[in-house]
Amino acid sequence: MIIQDLQANNFMRFHKVDLSHLPQKGTFCIQGDNESGKSTIGILIHFILSGECYKGGQATDLINWEKDQLKAQMLFTHNGVQYQILRQVDRDGEHFAKLMKGDDILAQGRKQVHAHLEGLLGYSQETGDTPAYMITHGVVQKLILANSSTQVEKTLGLDNIRSLIHHSQENISQLQEKLSVNGEQAQKLQGDVDNVGYSEEKENGVNQRLKELEEQKEKIKTDMKALTEPENITQHNLNTVEQELKLIHVKNNDEEQLNKLKNDIPSIIDRLSSMQTQDKSEELKKQS
Repeated sequence: MIIQDLQANNFMRFHKVDLSHLPQKGTFCIQGDNESGKSTIGILIHFILSGECYKGGQATDLINWEKDQLKAQMLFTHNGVQYQILRQVDRDGEHFAKLMKGDDILAQGRKQVHAHLEGLLGYSQETGDTPAYMITHGVVQKLILANSSTQVEKTLGLDNIRSLIHHSQENISQLQEKLSVNGEQAQKLQGDVDNVGYSEEKENGVNQRLKELEEQKEKIKTDMKALTEPENITQHNLNTVEQELKLIHVKNNDEEQLNKLKNDIPSIIDRLSSMQTQDKSEELKKQS
């Protein structure tokens, strides 16, 4: 059984108790000063499960002295199924109780709810009283006198502790087996190392070989550089030749134009002479 929510109104000296969303795994404790209400939580759990006052009194003794009625409810899961118990007691001794599974009512009435819880959780009134008393007062000796020690252990969470111990022992055994296997493998590897052997001479030989390989690497880099340099020089020379060819081409064009002008000079001179003669003739006509 795992408690999920615990609530009460006007229970003992508290007007309201609200413990919601309790951890569903692990172990947790309640800490506080004396008379702060730690034991009251255990008494409340006992009242909701049994409908009784933990010390043999009446359920009406649990009602807050300023009020006439108390209400309490607990939400819990058992074997993966969620249940809810509701109880209500007034000063006149009227006791209402109801056990629900989801929205279904499993039992209603004080005796019916108790009988159903006994069949569901597997405890009697006597063994039901014992765990709550031990929880609130720490009387461990009661555990020995309980009629159902297995159920008491479940109520106190001892069965979970036993299960954890058993699981831890299994893990330890598995780790010891792995450790043994690893030890055998380590011994085998040590034997292989011993067979290979080690000497300073072998280490020096390996270092020398590494040095030779590094020298070969640098030589390859130098050779690659030497191979690429002529290619760069050839490209430079090719560019220079192309520039010179362009200059020669321009020069040839200039010489052709010059030769053409030389050939045209006589005809130009003749035209100029003709023009001068014509101008003189026109001037003589004007004078006469």
